[in-house]
Amino acid sequence: MDDPDQPQIEPTEIEQVMALLNEALGVDGVERVGRLGLAVRALTRIWSDANPTFDGDAWYPVSYLLGEHWNEIQSHMER
Repeated sequence: MDDPDQPQIEPTEIEQVMALLNEALGVDGVERVGRLGLAVRALTRIWSDANPTFDGDAWYPVSYLLGEHWNEIQSHMER
């Protein structure tokens, strides 16, 4: 049963993430990385909106991705 206090995730939000992922399939290299980055940011926003306290397991995917890709993120930001 749905929690009435839990913010709802709209199907259009999920469709937007899926569209970004599908676009990433159609390109290579830097363009693909860019599309994947947009998808990750969109999905993280949806997750945080749906989990207002944003604690516990909600932090795991974000912290994992940052840890795994920190060197690339830092390099990109220094360009």
